[in-house]
Amino acid sequence: MGRPAPKGAAPPGLFYGYTIIAASAALEICTAPGNPAGLSAFLEPMMADLGMTRTAISATWTGALLGASVVAPLGGLALDRFGPCAVGLVATAGLSLSLLVLSGATSGAVCGAALLGVRVAGPECLVIVGSTTVNRWWVRRRGWASVLKSSKKVAMHGFPAVASWAVGVAGWRVTLRWIAAGVAVAGSLASTALSLDPESLGVFPDGDVSPPSPTIAAVEAACSGPSGKPTRRGGVATSQGGDRGAAAVRKRVGGGATVRDASNDRAGVKGISETAAGSEGSIDAREGSSSAPTDTEKGSVEPVWTFEEVMGEPLFWLLIGTNFVFSLFRTGVAMHRVDLYARTGIPKDQIALTTVRAAIANTCGSVGTGLLLDHLGVPTRVWLLIGTYTAQAIGIALLSAPPSSPFGISTALRAQLWVCQYGLFVGAQSCLRSVVVADLFGRKSLGRVNGVMQAVATVAVGLGPLLFGWCRELTGSYTAATRVVLVVALGCTGVLALWRHPRVPKPKVA
Repeated sequence: MGRPAPKGAAPPGLFYGYTIIAASAALEICTAPGNPAGLSAFLEPMMADLGMTRTAISATWTGALLGASVVAPLGGLALDRFGPCAVGLVATAGLSLSLLVLSGATSGAVCGAALLGVRVAGPECLVIVGSTTVNRWWVRRRGWASVLKSSKKVAMHGFPAVASWAVGVAGWRVTLRWIAAGVAVAGSLASTALSLDPESLGVFPDGDVSPPSPTIAAVEAACSGPSGKPTRRGGVATSQGGDRGAAAVRKRVGGGATVRDASNDRAGVKGISETAAGSEGSIDAREGSSSAPTDTEKGSVEPVWTFEEVMGEPLFWLLIGTNFVFSLFRTGVAMHRVDLYARTGIPKDQIALTTVRAAIANTCGSVGTGLLLDHLGVPTRVWLLIGTYTAQAIGIALLSAPPSSPFGISTALRAQLWVCQYGLFVGAQSCLRSVVVADLFGRKSLGRVNGVMQAVATVAVGLGPLLFGWCRELTGSYTAATRVVLVVALGCTGVLALWRHPRVPKPKVA
């Protein structure tokens, strides 16, 4: 972006965060060959050429996913330690090389190794780089950032159709080589445009003229004890420095939130960080103080959690578990959608059109939710996420209901409406999940946190198709699998709704 702007001054020209969004979207588009929908364009000719059965290729894919889930947290760790540019370049090289190896595969073993490399470097690394970097550059306006980044879905949903056409023209091996070359060029250019956070360029998140309150550096400095090391308990920063800590925050926050004086361990910086992290609620609210941030302040309160604190927070694991269950269902349906859609009454010649409608509904849900997010407080965002899970659970219940029941899917029209309804709420949930996690736990260890989340989601991607396929072979339908998932999904959503959520102040739009 050229010469960094001095702190406290408005940066010249267009905010560099928009470049971050474009680069992150480009990186995530590069991962399309590693997704089930993208890979499906190559499966049939690949199986015929390599002499692999459908069971063998499914087992190979599941093994690659489970192996990738083990490696995913390392991508988040590397992102926090080395930054998005370095990790993006290495992952891009790994993805391109893996696609080249896959294009020259002559056996199932080589195919499995190449698929493992595609998953590790693609969805397990580049997606983490993209989503984490955007959430580090945007704090108050994460909803708007997610809307802009949703433009990638057009390319992601269109990739299978383009890849299928190319395979029919040039063959699957040549197509994969061309994709590998495109990934190498686009991924390298996008990676070099990334920067760890706005502070590293001398600007502030969202293009603000003042930093969020408190900033990561301010809280860590204020929480330093006599040894100079930060002291934390349970996701809440505590100070061994008394007035010195509070003064440090007041000095560094500048135009952000008002900070109240403190002279002991229970006040001062702990009060600020509790307001941000919300584990005990706002101290200012409990004590009736009028020193809480006002609507006229341009700063926003930002929580600061270490990785260890996030891993010890039950709410984080509850969010991960709930997402795991719904991912299990989505991937199971996606892998067997041709057979499943045909059983619900959708003619085979309309299945492709149904998939397009689902993609449009998904994009509308993501964009609409993103436009709404910046006008909602973090607690409301959490409840909205719970609402999307509830709506998806209703969709699972409708799919598992007998066709003869009043709410059963007994006609092609009902099936089409179900696909659009479910796609709409899946799109909304995909937008909310990453934003809510960043809102609740902050930017400090976001790379490692997202790495853990991606690892668990990858396990669901691998197990979902197996669960639904196994149920289909044993019972002749998918009803048993959908009902099992429904019971667990309702349980997780209910617990999430009853859980005590952190209280974080409403973000303010400039």
